[in-house]
Amino acid sequence: MSLSINDENSEVTQGQCRRLRKSAVNRCRRFVLLASLLWFGITTVNLGGEGSDERLPTLNAPTKSKPRMPKYPIRQLSKGEEGWVQLHAMISPEGEPYDIVVEDAVGHPSFSAAAIQAFKRSRFNPGTIDGEPVDSVYSQKFKFAIEAKNRNRYFPSFRPAFSTVLAAIQDRNMERATKQLVRLGEMRRTLYEDALYWTAKFYFEREWGTPRAQLDALGKAIAYESSSSYLEPSLFQQLLWSRLQLQLELRQYIVALRTIKLIEDFDQTSDAELDELATKREAINALRDSEQTFLVSGRLDSNGKWSHTMMRNKFAVIDVDGILNEYSLYCQNDFLRFPHKRDYEYAIDGAHGQCWLRAIGKPDTTFTYVQL
Repeated sequence: MSLSINDENSEVTQGQCRRLRKSAVNRCRRFVLLASLLWFGITTVNLGGEGSDERLPTLNAPTKSKPRMPKYPIRQLSKGEEGWVQLHAMISPEGEPYDIVVEDAVGHPSFSAAAIQAFKRSRFNPGTIDGEPVDSVYSQKFKFAIEAKNRNRYFPSFRPAFSTVLAAIQDRNMERATKQLVRLGEMRRTLYEDALYWTAKFYFEREWGTPRAQLDALGKAIAYESSSSYLEPSLFQQLLWSRLQLQLELRQYIVALRTIKLIEDFDQTSDAELDELATKREAINALRDSEQTFLVSGRLDSNGKWSHTMMRNKFAVIDVDGILNEYSLYCQNDFLRFPHKRDYEYAIDGAHGQCWLRAIGKPDTTFTYVQL
């Protein structure tokens, strides 16, 4: 799939820009919010202090000083169930974790609870800039795997059940595919079975679901791994290409760059594919360095959350249908939580590094994220 950076549907119309109104000056934690005029004559809230155009200082990332390992939930251990949890959090200048978020997970919810408790008890060497401790972002994946001799990757009936789901999808029999997919989900116990289940879920969503649902299923199938830990290498690489296509379609350009790097690192990637990946990277970088405004459609999930890795340090949220309550902004070296205000624009001090935005509100609320 080619990447076009001149998609006319991605540009903000003058009518949408006019709906953005003046915003009040406010203060929120360690950021200074001050009003300033944008080129089209409306007001933005600047999340940062002076010097936002200065070169980004080097951040020395936080490291664990006193790690704590989670306790394996007894009931899941007795049932032979495995899982993983991907956490995203901030580390304070004192080395304490806060605002811990489960970014993704597979397996029983008790795995997430155990991972959070272990992370809360861990202590860190804080991130530093020029030797000074700062708030900084930290991500960690916890795996709950049973290490036992002769432990099966797949239980005998799982692979045939997986094939049954794929056959139903290929026949475009939604009713039978749904029934078999539910059955497959109830059967899964190991990390390998989880990866195959979410692969089947991706194929199901590709036939009858949305691009967002497809991407969510792919994330769990790939399992935040950089290599084919639980899937055959050829299937793993195929899923990476599918994920890249969806990331570009949904305009998740920064995470698309990471997927490009993963595919490039595969020995099986051909020269022609490497050239294609290089072209996509150049297009993304050109868009990031340009002044072109583009839109991203957003919808809060069943938990009332939506996240996006920001491409630039200015954004707005418009066309809200439902309820948006607040935003959490996770940057490489700072964190901010602030309420949603209708027709506000925000500009983040570039010195805070790459930022990841989370919107919180009523489930299924839809909106348009404007990357300025």
